[in-house]
Amino acid sequence: MSRRTTRVLLALAVFIAMIVTAISLKSALAGTEAAWAIIAASLAVITSVVSSWNAQRVVELEEDRQLPYPYPYFDVKSRYGLILLRVTNFGQSAAHNIKIEFDNELFDHRGRSVNFISKDGKSNIPILLPQQSVSKTVDGHVDFFKQQKVQNYTGTIKFENASGKKMEHPFIIDAEMYAETPTYDKEDLKTHYELQKIPKAIEGLSNILKSLQK
Repeated sequence: MSRRTTRVLLALAVFIAMIVTAISLKSALAGTEAAWAIIAASLAVITSVVSSWNAQRVVELEEDRQLPYPYPYFDVKSRYGLILLRVTNFGQSAAHNIKIEFDNELFDHRGRSVNFISKDGKSNIPILLPQQSVSKTVDGHVDFFKQQKVQNYTGTIKFENASGKKMEHPFIIDAEMYAETPTYDKEDLKTHYELQKIPKAIEGLSNILKSLQK
C-alpha cells in the first residue's frame, strides 16, 4: 500500500469518526443514553488514528533511511593540492545506473566537462554500495579558485534502486565556501605527501655515493 493511500484512509477514518461524534452528540443532548457510548467509541477511533499516523510516520522515516542516496560534492581534503568531484552513496542500500545532470556545466583544468557519463550517454557509475564513493579530478585548488567565475553548481542526480525503480533528487555543490578558508585544517595530509619524497631523496643519495666510489 502506498504512503498516499494509507494517509487518505487514516484521514477518512478521522473524518467519519468526527461526523459520527457530532451526530451522536446531538442525540445525547436530546436524552438518548446510547449515544454516549457511540461518542466514546468515535473518540477512541480518533485516538487510534492519531497514534497510527505517528506510527506510520516512523515507518516512513525508516523506509527512507534504507533507500539509496547518492550525492555529489567537492572533495578538497582527500588529495593534496587537488579538488575532486566525488559521488558518495550516503544511503543504506545500493544505487544503480547513476547519472549527474548539471544545470551549469563543470569543467576540469583542461577545459573538459567533468561528469560520469560515457560518450554514448550511458552511466559510468553502474553501482555504488552504501558509503562507497567514486571521484574525478577537477583541478588544482590554487588554479581552481583563480578562475573568474562563481564555483557554484546545481543539477539533478538520477539513479535506480535494487528493484529498478527510477529515482532522482536535486543537488547543489558549492566550492565558494572553501575560497577564504584553510583547505587543510590538519597537517596529516601534507605530512604524508612530504614523506613520499623520502624514497626519491634516498635514491639520489645512493647514486651520489656510487659515483664517489667509482
